[in-house]
Amino acid sequence: MKSSGGSYGTLEDWSLWLADRGQSPKSRRNFLGYFRTFLRWLHRRGELREVPEFPSVRVEEHDPKILSSEAQWGVLEAIPEADRGIFLAMAHLGIRPGEARALEVADCHDGWLTVDKAVKGKTTSAPVRGTKTGKPKRLPIGEDLAEWIDEHVEPEDRLTRTPLFPNPRTGKRYAQKTLQAIWSKALEKARMPPISLYEGTKHSFATDAIRRGVSERLLQKFLGHANAESTRRYARLADSALVEVLPNRAWRQAGDKGSEKEAEQDRGVRGGPSWTRTRDLTVMSRLL
Repeated sequence: MKSSGGSYGTLEDWSLWLADRGQSPKSRRNFLGYFRTFLRWLHRRGELREVPEFPSVRVEEHDPKILSSEAQWGVLEAIPEADRGIFLAMAHLGIRPGEARALEVADCHDGWLTVDKAVKGKTTSAPVRGTKTGKPKRLPIGEDLAEWIDEHVEPEDRLTRTPLFPNPRTGKRYAQKTLQAIWSKALEKARMPPISLYEGTKHSFATDAIRRGVSERLLQKFLGHANAESTRRYARLADSALVEVLPNRAWRQAGDKGSEKEAEQDRGVRGGPSWTRTRDLTVMSRLL
């Protein structure tokens, strides 16, 4: 006998019950979404007469802390050289910590990095599966990261499944807490306020790109967002975050200022790329 999937009131009571037990609005919204998907599946099978209307859960959008490009460089340079590679990848390519931890030497080829997997957990033994979107992406490597790879990655490992960024103390993949500890120590050394690894790398990278005039379409492709709204969020952040628009590190080096026309050509996009030192072509524009 077919039955209904309950009533709106029942679902609303369940949502409030979850809230009383300490579940965050985002978790409650996710739980309701999972249950709605399940009921719709039963309805398609003909085992449920109807799917009730579901209550909405208001989730306040988190306003992350954003590092300016100069502040981000200060933190990166405070990280020990042997550990810096994985942080350069996160800060200059906007990849997630789990994606950076999963990278292998074989993923790096001819100046490009293939990101097609992620570590699904915080420990070194966590499983490695597909990325959050399930789609691979190829990203051009900037000069700073390329220099680090040339110095720290053995050429004979380039066709192996050796981690691209192993923990130099263990030779294994980094644990999430190890990355956060290194990042927090670098923040303190650079005299920066506390800011999460994700916010200080990926969020800061994407917000700075929007502030410099990079189009949402190009940034969406670069970050691998399946939904344009995920990228559009950085445009909203860019309107409110106090992010300094600075030239890249090459132009901050003493004695390497160049002419105004040359500097303008190197910037490529308004504000200049703070995340790469590529002089003839900005890394992101190579995706076009």
